[in-house]
Amino acid sequence: MSESSSESRGFPPEVQVRLVLDSSTMVPARRRTILIGLAVIALGAATTIGIAWGASLQSAQRMTYSDSTWRSRDRVPGEGHGFIHAYLTSTFGWRMTSAATLTADRYSDATTAMAPEQVLSERELAMVMPWLSGSRPWPTYGYEIFCVHEFGWPLRCLYARSINVGDSIEYKRLWKLPGVRFFSLRGRDELPGLPKGIIGAEFAWDVAVWSGVWWVIVWVPGRLRSWWRRRGARCVACAYDLRGLPTNSPCPECGRATPNSPPISSQHTIPP
Repeated sequence: MSESSSESRGFPPEVQVRLVLDSSTMVPARRRTILIGLAVIALGAATTIGIAWGASLQSAQRMTYSDSTWRSRDRVPGEGHGFIHAYLTSTFGWRMTSAATLTADRYSDATTAMAPEQVLSERELAMVMPWLSGSRPWPTYGYEIFCVHEFGWPLRCLYARSINVGDSIEYKRLWKLPGVRFFSLRGRDELPGLPKGIIGAEFAWDVAVWSGVWWVIVWVPGRLRSWWRRRGARCVACAYDLRGLPTNSPCPECGRATPNSPPISSQHTIPP
C-alpha cells in the first residue's frame, strides 16, 4: 500500500483526492509564489513605462517655463564669441532641459544673474551642454540647441534627446513612429515618438513603487477574504461552514486543515 493511500484512510473520496494534491503541490506552491512575484515586478515595469510614455504624449502648451539663464561666452577663454542659454520647462511627469550656444551676431546683450552651470545638475550639463566638457567643439557661427526630455512618475525615469543644428534635428534614445499620424503632427517641442532611454536609479525606484502597488492589489483581497471567512467560522479555501465541527478537524468539503490545526497528512497515524 502506498504512503499516500495510507495517509488518506478514513477520509471521503473527495478529501482523499485533496490529500494527494496537497502532498504533490507543496513544492509547486513555492514556485507559484516566485512566479507571482516575478509577474508583479513585470507589471511594475510595464506600469512604469506606460506612465512615462503617457506623459510624453502631452501637449507642450501645458508646460511652464522656469530658470531661464544666459551668460556670455566671451568671458571664458576658448569658448569663442556669443552666448550660452539654458532653460527648464515642466509639467506633470515631463521635464525638458534645453541649452543653446549662439553666436554674437544673434544677440547683442543677453546676460542673467545666474549662469547655466549654476542651475543645471552635472548630469544635465553633460547631456545638454557638451561644449563645456570638450566632447563637442564650440560652433563658430549659427546656433546649436540640445534638449533632454525626461518622463515618468513619481520619478522621471525615461528620456529622449534632440540635437538641433541649423534646420536639421537629430533624435537619440527615441523610438520614432513616423507612420503614426499623431506623431507626425506634433509641435516643435514635442517628440515624434516614444522615449526609450533609461535613467537607471530612477527607473528601478519607479518599478519598485509600482510593483508594491500591484502586490497590494494582488495580495490584499485574498487576505481580506481569508480573514472574513475565519471570522465567520468558514473554510478559508471553499467557504464551507465549519461551525459544530471539532477544532482540529479538516474541512469536510475540500479537506483543507483548519487554521488552528496542523496539515491533514500529520493528523492521522499510518496504521500498522
